[in-house]
Amino acid sequence: MQDYRRDTSMKKEISQYERISQEIKNKLAKKDTNASFLAKENKLFHETWMIEQQILSFIREGNTEGLRRLFITLTKEEYIKEGPVADTPLRQEKNIFIGFTALIGKTAAIEGGLDIEESYRMVDIYTQECETAITVDEVYVLRYCMIVDFTERVKQAQKPKKLSKKTDKAMHYINSHIYSSLTIDEIAKHIGISRSALTKHFRKDLNKSIIEYVTEEKTKEAKRLLLYSNKSISEVAAYLNYSSQPYFQTVFKKVTGTTPYEYMKNVI
Repeated sequence: MQDYRRDTSMKKEISQYERISQEIKNKLAKKDTNASFLAKENKLFHETWMIEQQILSFIREGNTEGLRRLFITLTKEEYIKEGPVADTPLRQEKNIFIGFTALIGKTAAIEGGLDIEESYRMVDIYTQECETAITVDEVYVLRYCMIVDFTERVKQAQKPKKLSKKTDKAMHYINSHIYSSLTIDEIAKHIGISRSALTKHFRKDLNKSIIEYVTEEKTKEAKRLLLYSNKSISEVAAYLNYSSQPYFQTVFKKVTGTTPYEYMKNVI
């Protein structure tokens, strides 16, 4: 990898960034001074911090019931003031939505146990969906959906509090390579410990074998693909690296109690 500290052109670029950065900071400092004066003069303050912290706390805990109780309470409250971040009402709500979605996905959701890649992916998806909204009400509905979705995902993904770093790293590797065949030896090699040590850590932390965990995670992914993609059952089996469609169907039924076809038929 190239060392930017020894690269003259890179040094020039950083120097230029620093100069421009100072100009931007000076410009924004003037805006901040003016905004601060107007806010104090007109008593316009940000009033969302406490509510945001409550929401983040519920998401971190995967507490969907507490979250819904909070929303019921908020519907009875007077309008909560938010700082101006755009020139139009729609752009205002979109910007607030995007900022809060990133905050949730990159802090509370991951801290609550949601897989990093899944959390970042959800931030991207909800941000893109927000940009398609054409009314403020659409953004409000999407915001509710986003918050509940993250909370439910955290609840499903919650890990034991006393989880060893080795097991946590293995779980992240499995979730990041769910479309691979995933052997115990491969996972152990990535973690940097022996097969027997990894098996022992996993059983102690999760009270299940690595194979059981991999099977559960592949089944979760299979459910998503069956419901939300146009892939056939055979394609899902291939994507998840099962040796054959019949074997995939056998495993799926063993975990869920129903066949992939029956699952799609009953849920959709």
